[in-house]
Amino acid sequence: MVQTWSPGGRCQVSPASHEGKLTENRKMLKGRRTANPVQHTVPNTKRTSCLMAADLATHGSARAGAGLVFQLEISLPPSELVNLLPEHVIYPYK
Repeated sequence: MVQTWSPGGRCQVSPASHEGKLTENRKMLKGRRTANPVQHTVPNTKRTSCLMAADLATHGSARAGAGLVFQLEISLPPSELVNLLPEHVIYPYK
């Protein structure tokens, strides 16, 4: 058994076969992070869009909720909806 001390002052006991493996694991994880970066995104499905739109509407941002559903329906990328201005909207004639 190998006894080591962590920076917090705790004693860690591990089998002798694990000695020196922590460095190898760190190198392996660093390579994996480089090859496959983590993407923290949620897929924007119709259900999640409607749920988020309802939540926005209950918190006083009904226009943002409607814009979210609109974005999904016409397949706009997320950054495009933010860049839309009132001048870009064409209202249908009666």
